[in-house]
Amino acid sequence: MHDIPDTIAGTAVKVFERVSERLVIDQLFVHEDMAGKSGPLIGPRQVQDYLQPYYRYCVSLGREMLGLPPLARSGKGWGRMGF
Repeated sequence: MHDIPDTIAGTAVKVFERVSERLVIDQLFVHEDMAGKSGPLIGPRQVQDYLQPYYRYCVSLGREMLGLPPLARSGKGWGRMGF
């Protein structure tokens, strides 16, 4: 299971590095759709075990390279992430 987010993160970093050579990046947006009409597709434990490390990695990338604050978007709007 960790191979999927690891591969996505590695690919995202490569794209990020190439794009940042040509453009000024002022926002880093991470998106996934883990819910259907009847509710979440995975539980809180799976989010914690498999997705949260990927989120933390992306947040640290944006923070360290760009100085961007971590923001999150849900059905209720935008807010600061808790890490």
